[in-house]
Amino acid sequence: MDLHLPAADFQADGERTGSYVAAGEELENGADGTSHISYADYAIAVVDEAERAAHVGERFSVHAA
Repeated sequence: MDLHLPAADFQADGERTGSYVAAGEELENGADGTSHISYADYAIAVVDEAERAAHVGERFSVHAA
C-alpha cells in the first residue's frame, strides 16, 4: 500500500490546475517557495498513482507544480 502525503497547505477550495509534482517522503516546496495543493489536484495525483503504481510500498508527497 502506498501512502500519499499532501502538501503543507491542503486547500479544500483551491483551483484545479491538472498538474502536480510527486516528491519524496520529505516535504518539498514548489517553485513559488510554498507547499500547497488543492483537493482536486490531490485527487488527480491519487488516481494517477493507482493507475501507474509508480510508488508501490513507498511514502511520497505531492504539491502544486
